Amino acid sequence: MELRQIGGIDAPLTVYINHASRFIVPKKRMVQYAQTFPDSEIYERILPQIADLKTEIESGRDLRPRLSRKLDSDGYSSNSRWSDKDFALNAYGVHHLHLQSKNGNGQSEELVFVEIKCTAATMLLAGKHSSFSRPDLENAILAHRASTGEMVLNGLHAPPSSHSGFTAEERKRLARNSFATTEMVNGKVVISANLTNSGGSNLYAKHTQNVLSKLKYFEAQLGDVEFVRALFQKFQMSAPLSPQFSWDYEYTSFFLREDTSGTVFPIVVSPQGLSDSIVNNRDIR
Repeated sequence: MELRQIGGIDAPLTVYINHASRFIVPKKRMVQYAQTFPDSEIYERILPQIADLKTEIESGRDLRPRLSRKLDSDGYSSNSRWSDKDFALNAYGVHHLHLQSKNGNGQSEELVFVEIKCTAATMLLAGKHSSFSRPDLENAILAHRASTGEMVLNGLHAPPSSHSGFTAEERKRLARNSFATTEMVNGKVVISANLTNSGGSNLYAKHTQNVLSKLKYFEAQLGDVEFVRALFQKFQMSAPLSPQFSWDYEYTSFFLREDTSGTVFPIVVSPQGLSDSIVNNRDIR
């Protein structure tokens, strides 16, 4: 991405980041299991495949063969079309991985729903494609969030036996119309689905705004000799006499590249972190 292309990229960048977030940055991660994961209906039957998936994640293998084939053809669309969006990912931040990799005969019906973060992958539910329309996926996510305290609205309390009054299907309909939904779990008020009004991920909507803010900030500063000198000095380096800058990206991480020296500065890092290949690049600061 050349510097001159930055102006007016707000909409295209939003589209790109929404699509790129569906991939998984290849890097070694610790594998964890939600407390309710062994309760999954098909858990016992697929233990060998789960072990294989665990090995792939821990070794940092590219998991693209386990992702949906739709990633090869579908992208980001308006709220009126859900066929090319991943509701579980956008609403809950959860990827679904096929236990059988892509092949000429299609993919397995069995899935594992996994929360992917920078250093860890948490297996939440072993299920099938039907899990998208059943309450067991949301229940697994809510139970995990309640047990870890993540996305719990602290200070709000409810009796352990209470609930929001909405069914899982009603909460899904509310989410698809841009209403953030909550549910009561063991006396805790837990955020369930949370989407933008276009059906995208709120996490990556904020990430996109951060990227845009940083791109525009650096674009305005890179003509300042003192700013460039200070940028290099921060990493105990001397700035080139005639620096030439361009922008680069990997998945949803964005970098400033100085082309004459080959130096790369990470400006905004993906919520999933940087890939091992990028981290091992000796020119990364």
